[in-house]
Amino acid sequence: MKDVRHKYITYRVDRDKYQVTFPVTVPDPNSRRGVKKKKIIKQCKTLADALAERDRLMQLYHLDASLLNVLENDKEQPAPLDEQDFSKLLLEWFDTIKSRELSVSSIRFYRRQVDLVAIALQGRKMKDISVPLLNAVILSTGRNSQNSAIKTKGAINTFLADIRKPELKSNLRLKGRTARRRERESLTAQEVRKILAYIAKRYPAYSSLYKMFFLTGCRRSELLGLTWRCVNFDDNTIRIENTLLMDEHYKIVLAHRTKTAAGKRTICLPAKAIKRLKFWYVVRKASPDDFVFINRKGEAINPQQVSAYFHRAVRACKIKKYVSLHSARHTFATNLANAGVPMYIIQKQGGWSSLKILESHYLHEDAEKARAYIKSSGVWDEL
Repeated sequence: MKDVRHKYITYRVDRDKYQVTFPVTVPDPNSRRGVKKKKIIKQCKTLADALAERDRLMQLYHLDASLLNVLENDKEQPAPLDEQDFSKLLLEWFDTIKSRELSVSSIRFYRRQVDLVAIALQGRKMKDISVPLLNAVILSTGRNSQNSAIKTKGAINTFLADIRKPELKSNLRLKGRTARRRERESLTAQEVRKILAYIAKRYPAYSSLYKMFFLTGCRRSELLGLTWRCVNFDDNTIRIENTLLMDEHYKIVLAHRTKTAAGKRTICLPAKAIKRLKFWYVVRKASPDDFVFINRKGEAINPQQVSAYFHRAVRACKIKKYVSLHSARHTFATNLANAGVPMYIIQKQGGWSSLKILESHYLHEDAEKARAYIKSSGVWDEL
């Protein structure tokens, strides 16, 4: 594929697919230059699909030369940004950029809101768009719930920032009512042992996977997306760099990113766990790009299946708490905190973006331990 017509397109023999890879720069206020480099990766079944996808991305990023290393070609240049159709640009941006950052359920919601905006502004060019007009459209999308308008406003403002049109950002002041989320509970050591025993008996092929959830506090997508390249047998660590997700059409895809920037991290593992991983690496004769955790067919594990097995185990063990697979992450943080591990280490190991999130949502205080600490402090003796 050295032909210039196929630039940015490579053929992946291991996956029998054509991969479109665009090097781009995006705004980053935390860097010295104000931008950072990233890649947009899209896999297609045929060369024709790859060429079409590449051309579609080109049209989007040609809007601002600083966002793309422009492909050399003989095609005529697209119209100036002010002459572009607002709705078309918005939908292109959502399909190629925004949707890659969202979960399946979030994609459906945001697509509905973005479609409403696109329909309302259909046929209007960028030069015809004004802040009052956008404000009116955003408010119309939140007639049933102001929270919907808040999220629509955020999506539109992000789009405008990406195409370097900050002067059009909505300045609406919206106050939504957010229902208080019921917090998941952590599990005791006895409950964890019961769940793992049930998994080992009913689903032995996934026993190691569930143990790793409690050992590492990883998100479901992080462990399922772990490849052997990210396992360091010498240092007894794993590196979290990828996530395994389900797209809008419920297809399993490997994303070369984590939920947040803090999600990219190195996690320490006990020697016993690393020894178990090394055994499977040798037995499978795995390659660096193979998934660590696979199903019986040797393929990537369906994320929904992993959660379903966990819920079955919880019901079988008659655990009445409000828990899910994500409760393993809560349990991981709580156990480390109760053991006296410093908060900043827990934050780094678990990949939380801030201590505030960790403390408010994930730490579940051990009542007996708290009672012991307070009693030893002597506070009660003075009252």
